[in-house]
Amino acid sequence: MDRLSFDAPFLPNAATLPVRMQAERTVSNTLLALWRHVYVLTGAVVLALAAGAMVLAVAEKRYSAEALVQFDFSVPTAAPGMREQSRGVLVEAGPMIQGEARIVNSRPMARRVVETLGLADDPAYAEASPGLADRLTIAIEAAGKALLGMTANQPPVNAPSATALREERIARAVDQVMQRLSVTSDSRSYLLSVTYSSPDPVHAARVANTFAEEYLRRQQQASLDAASSVSEWMAARVRDTTAELRRVEAEIAAFRAETGLLEPGRPDIGGASENVDQQRLRTLTQQLNAASLARLGEERRLARVQEIIASGSLPSSTDIPGLPLVAALLDREATLRREMSEASARFGPRHPDVRQAQAGLAEIRGRLHAELERALKVIRGDVAAARRLEEDLQRRLDAQHQAMVAGKQRETELRNLLANAQSLREHLADLHQSSELAAAASRRFSPIASLAAPADPPRAPAAPRPRVIMALALLGGMSTGVGAALFLEWRDRGLRTGDDVRALGTRCLGMVPEAPAATSGIGEQVAFYEAIYAVGASVNLFGPSQECRVVLVTSSVPGEGQSMLCRELARALTDAGKRVMLIGNASPAELQGAQAFSPAPSAERDAKPELPVPAPRLVVLERRRTFNSHPDVTGPDGFGKVLEEARRHFDVIILEGEPVMLIADSLVLGHLADNIIHVARWAGTRRRIVVAAQRRMQENAIAPDGLVLTHVNLRLHAQLRVVDECSFYDQEPRFYESLTSRTGGTPI
Repeated sequence: MDRLSFDAPFLPNAATLPVRMQAERTVSNTLLALWRHVYVLTGAVVLALAAGAMVLAVAEKRYSAEALVQFDFSVPTAAPGMREQSRGVLVEAGPMIQGEARIVNSRPMARRVVETLGLADDPAYAEASPGLADRLTIAIEAAGKALLGMTANQPPVNAPSATALREERIARAVDQVMQRLSVTSDSRSYLLSVTYSSPDPVHAARVANTFAEEYLRRQQQASLDAASSVSEWMAARVRDTTAELRRVEAEIAAFRAETGLLEPGRPDIGGASENVDQQRLRTLTQQLNAASLARLGEERRLARVQEIIASGSLPSSTDIPGLPLVAALLDREATLRREMSEASARFGPRHPDVRQAQAGLAEIRGRLHAELERALKVIRGDVAAARRLEEDLQRRLDAQHQAMVAGKQRETELRNLLANAQSLREHLADLHQSSELAAAASRRFSPIASLAAPADPPRAPAAPRPRVIMALALLGGMSTGVGAALFLEWRDRGLRTGDDVRALGTRCLGMVPEAPAATSGIGEQVAFYEAIYAVGASVNLFGPSQECRVVLVTSSVPGEGQSMLCRELARALTDAGKRVMLIGNASPAELQGAQAFSPAPSAERDAKPELPVPAPRLVVLERRRTFNSHPDVTGPDGFGKVLEEARRHFDVIILEGEPVMLIADSLVLGHLADNIIHVARWAGTRRRIVVAAQRRMQENAIAPDGLVLTHVNLRLHAQLRVVDECSFYDQEPRFYESLTSRTGGTPI
């Protein structure tokens, strides 16, 4: 079998083959089917490639520019002023980056870009026609309103205002921008890709960069707003708590001034409390300790400031508190130094703004050095004052040791006031710590983004891609061609080759081309007669035989060419010297009033125009079709008696049987025949019909010798590219012509 079969259930030997052999046969038959329809496959591929080339020529080129925004989530964990060392904090960046990507790809962000670049005034954006889906929606709405009669009842619509027209243009521009925008995130590298497509590469890069810049500007503003809101709320809480603490401290001071009691008495082991003198003694001791610590602090501060000034550096505002001018100059100097660094990084060291900042920085530093000299004098004065205070407290402490008196005054009330003040102080400290932690947390979990790679105008278009388009066109063409070839093969359910016949489990007795016309060449005529001769030879009708051979020619359905085969086979046998009787089927017009068999007593009856042979060599009888118990077959004067008599006078008797699937005469005549030839029309009779006819004959104990394909179209058969009984009739016509010219006669 050399053709792809879609009738596997009707193949008798398919189930007995191994699975691997079945697969190999299927693959080989599929390849042969594609080869037979190679022109269809080639045409589909060529058309697909032409369509792809046309798409490349007509499609608008699109350039895609990409801007990369990078996130950095490693921030210090401690707030400013805290002594904890900063370390990196690992956060779940995937969902956060995806959220930022949705913000960039949002409609408000696209509107900001449209307003920034003025795209609402660009005809390519504002006057762009709606898409196919929008046009269909508008058309459906209009049709629905027209069907419902809503158009006639609607009030007249006023002309839109200039503001409405402007908003409409902006909305269209935003729609166009969002269609061309693509935002993707990569949590593994903390990158956000902003890609924009446009026919103009420069415009694509500009829009992509604008999206990135607008996003960074929005993020910075949001961070500032959040920090400002938190700072204001915490500052309000601190102010309220501080005011309450001052009020309580004022009450404590008034109480102490009124009672002269500095600290409440502390109960000893026996339950007694300290007196006033003891409290004053302890207070003076504490004040003396505090004064000593203050003196030491002032001395260390003086030494640190002198060391910093001697090294050429500038002290911080914490080193010289109480001097607002110096603190202001220090802040101003830090601000000018930061601005100069930013200007230098942005414009270069020779820019006028940078030089101006350098001059201002020098001036501030000069004033700062002058003020620092004055600050040193102030600090020295503070050191001297601290020493005097320490000496004074020491004298008072010495005096208190000599004048201690006992007394206890309103200790409980003072203790309550002090406890309230301590609670307020702790609450105020908690507020300060909470403020610092909130600021640190906001910095820790707020993504810090920067423009890692601005978009550059691309050199090559991103779409359409020639390789992809042509590859898809080639793939589509090949798929279409393969599908068309397999469809044509599927539609071809007929028998076209000898292997198709053998696949049904029967012999291929021959393949007979179409009968040649009168104007056909000698080669075609000889090939036709040779095919008839091959059919007779396949059942050994031309060999020497002492007995008469009865040949039954059947078909599955009418119109298979069995009458033609019977006539031509009778002619070939007669030409070979055989005595032949042909019993054919009469037409309905000939059967009106006729007998079961027409006698052949004279030469006029036997010499037919289509069979110009002498009467003693060929006798032709016409059967009369009748469906009333089939008397021509089963009657006392039927075929049995005729064949018994004819066997003594003829070498070959050819019976033209009825279609097996329509009339059962062939099932009876088959038992009287020596050879049975089944006929099928080439590429016309479906395989299922032939299989059904063969199965019906086999069920009635009739075994055909084989199958003959008639009306073979040699030109179409050559396109199958197979080798069988009919392959060389069309390939070697000159052989028959040369053979005829050597014999010096005609093929007839």
